[in-house]
Amino acid sequence: MCIGSIIDQSRVLTVAHCFEYDNFTYVQDPRRLRVAAGNQGNFVARTDYFLEYDDYVTIQWRTIVDIKIHEHFYFPTNDIAIILVNIPFLLNDDVGYIRPATRSVDKLDNCVSAGYANVPLRDGKGVTPAIMVTPVSVIPSTRCSTLWEINMSAFVCTQTAVKDMTGLDIGGPLVCTGMPMTTRETVDQLEGIVSGRTLDHTILFTRVSEYFDWLLENGYNHGPATALRDSRHEHIFQPIEGDPS
Repeated sequence: MCIGSIIDQSRVLTVAHCFEYDNFTYVQDPRRLRVAAGNQGNFVARTDYFLEYDDYVTIQWRTIVDIKIHEHFYFPTNDIAIILVNIPFLLNDDVGYIRPATRSVDKLDNCVSAGYANVPLRDGKGVTPAIMVTPVSVIPSTRCSTLWEINMSAFVCTQTAVKDMTGLDIGGPLVCTGMPMTTRETVDQLEGIVSGRTLDHTILFTRVSEYFDWLLENGYNHGPATALRDSRHEHIFQPIEGDPS
């Protein structure tokens, strides 16, 4: 499973390498995948396909009808993908949108990421049953490029080392408070998506603002922005056998 963020009524943003399995088989046949929006747990069970037509359920199931992988993706570069769902999401208290960042400006404080983690449980170590939110310390891109000795402008580098975060976090959001160009209102913005971890376990994010024009070229329509602080707006997509359509 991977995590994604809803960016408009019908699109979800995540990383491209979520779909590398079996030579990108799900890209060729995206309807084998479903999106579960409004769910915080790391396990969701679907018992009724008609749930995706129900306006009142907490979890909104959607069929993925298209997956757009960046045409120059080669991990870890250009690690970004857009998912298109069959039915628009219904905005409510459990499902909302996050505004993608439009400018590549380092935001060094007030950033959080969300995902699952391995934590000590009563019966030993295990994955948290719900999405957790953690503060993230971002470092300037110039310093990041110096450390890596290459141009890292397409990434958001961090000093946050989360050794026990698992692969379930891939595609998860980096959200920072920012000032978009179109309004004076300070809002939360999607600055990055979890791409991977470095050898010292610090988190490396794909920098969303570097791909804003690509988002527009691929149908992003400036969905309404809502805060992501309570982690309710992330969602999980997973393969489900059979297709009701």
